[in-house]
Amino acid sequence: MCTKKKIVSKNMFTLLGTAWCLSQFSLHFTHLTFQFLTSDDSSFRRGLLEIIVYHLHNIGRIRKYLSYDDRKSIVQAVIMSRIDYCNSLMVGVPAVQLSKLQRLENAAARLVSNVAKYDHITPTLVKLHWFPVRFRVILKIAMLAHKCIYGNAPEYLRGLVKVKRTPRYNLRSDGGMLLEDYSARSKKTLGDRAFKTAAPKIWNILLVDIRMQDNYNIFKGQLKTHYFRLADNF
Repeated sequence: MCTKKKIVSKNMFTLLGTAWCLSQFSLHFTHLTFQFLTSDDSSFRRGLLEIIVYHLHNIGRIRKYLSYDDRKSIVQAVIMSRIDYCNSLMVGVPAVQLSKLQRLENAAARLVSNVAKYDHITPTLVKLHWFPVRFRVILKIAMLAHKCIYGNAPEYLRGLVKVKRTPRYNLRSDGGMLLEDYSARSKKTLGDRAFKTAAPKIWNILLVDIRMQDNYNIFKGQLKTHYFRLADNF
């Protein structure tokens, strides 16, 4: 809080950026609450990891009293929901950061399926129909892009993506509901992680049949099948 007075109604802002950029931001407001999330500050991820470890430990203590279906339901509700929460913000983060969440997802899969610690985990993830964390992130971005294209997303997201104009000449590379790519051509920057830049990159490499599917439920099923095939070869 920026003031010690009791405030009945207040607004909250979430500021995203590097630690240096946020350090340059000066607070001159008395009735606002600010939440700082930095791209290079691991406090948010560390807190998430600690919560997941805590719940995994507690579920493990009662595992022998639960059936397979009960374990799966509890883990999906308590663990996987936290892994998926706002995971689209993790697009483009270093693999070392995603690997921490991936190890916890692997631990959750072992807990559900009662798999030994050093057994290969990929067959278990396939059996549970769980995507690796990396694919969970890009899946969320692709689904948000579909909602933006067909007008089912909030206005502030719809304005970030734009469908390419139909060219005068029919080129194979320009067909199939492509998005304008706003990525930096010269070098990789933090801006490449923004939804406006990441969504076209993920969307444009999807299969044409998937991109042209206007029904969201059918699109979601086709998208999951596509990414499951990619995950098997990953």
